[in-house]
Amino acid sequence: MVNYSPLRKFADNLFVFGCFTLSASIPVSKFTTSVSLFLMALSWILQWNWREKKQLFLANKELFLIVTLSYYIFLFGLFYSSDIDYALKDLKITLTKSSI
Repeated sequence: MVNYSPLRKFADNLFVFGCFTLSASIPVSKFTTSVSLFLMALSWILQWNWREKKQLFLANKELFLIVTLSYYIFLFGLFYSSDIDYALKDLKITLTKSSI
């Protein structure tokens, strides 16, 4: 068994708590959904293993392809929007949520 630091254990527990809170709050509250997404992002930052995360992301070619293609499809769809202000606002929200 791997011996994690107390900060890593806290970050893992915070992520699990954020996942449970997110699953319970999606149909109920926008505020709680935002807070749980923030907790999940905070736990991801607290883990602090950036090189490992980058290597895992780049090694998983399917995930990299799916994320990249979905981003480009969304950007391509902006050209067909009649309300560019709303489209840019939606892009900002989507990028924020997809980065988590």
